[in-house]
Amino acid sequence: MMRCWNRMGICLFMVALFAAPSCAEDLRVMSFNIRYGAAKDGDDHWKKRNWLVADTVRKFNPDLLGTQETLKFQADYLERQLRDYTYFG
Repeated sequence: MMRCWNRMGICLFMVALFAAPSCAEDLRVMSFNIRYGAAKDGDDHWKKRNWLVADTVRKFNPDLLGTQETLKFQADYLERQLRDYTYFG
């Protein structure tokens, strides 16, 4: 599994590198551990904080967003909420 993530990280880096415009611009990158969505977190359960995750991404407006501990239903939610982003995963 680790080997897969390392390759994915390299692929994301290469996409960001070659997709960037040739002029000098800042590339805003965000890494976000959104927490395992099936955890029994009580008041911190995914359904009580999913909107906060989407709002935080909107606030920081990264060019490239990487998430950790993301389950499919969480990725689907973020894909619906963050229409300006394309999902790879």
